[in-house]
Amino acid sequence: MPQQQRKSYLEVIFLLAAISAFGQTRPAFEVASVKPSRSGSLAIGNHFDAGRAAWSNVPLTVLIQNSYRVQGYQVIGLPAWADTDRWDIEAKTEAPANMAAKAEMMKALIEDRFHLGFHMETRQLPEFNLEIAKNGLKLQISPP
Repeated sequence: MPQQQRKSYLEVIFLLAAISAFGQTRPAFEVASVKPSRSGSLAIGNHFDAGRAAWSNVPLTVLIQNSYRVQGYQVIGLPAWADTDRWDIEAKTEAPANMAAKAEMMKALIEDRFHLGFHMETRQLPEFNLEIAKNGLKLQISPP
């Protein structure tokens, strides 16, 4: 196949892929309610079934960690209220959905309602070595 013809095929494939990706919509809940929680409790509740997802008294940080499958130390730069303000969320899917689909829907809900913008990055973090001191080990076995 000549070089020019191969380049044309690649351009068409790339264009079709771009159009296909642009036309896809992100899964979203059919209807969702996000309200500040007034319970005054620190307990978080959730309930999921095939067509529904519900959180009660949940901080935004917990929603992010659960939906994006990240740990707390991996999320930085959130406003202080993300840990303190709590929310009640009721959401209904258009059709029965599994947990992975609901996590994608929750991402869309968080980004839309809380105006979340984010990016992923790799960071260098400090490392520590635990070594035995030159005078020997000082740990003792605790009594039963």
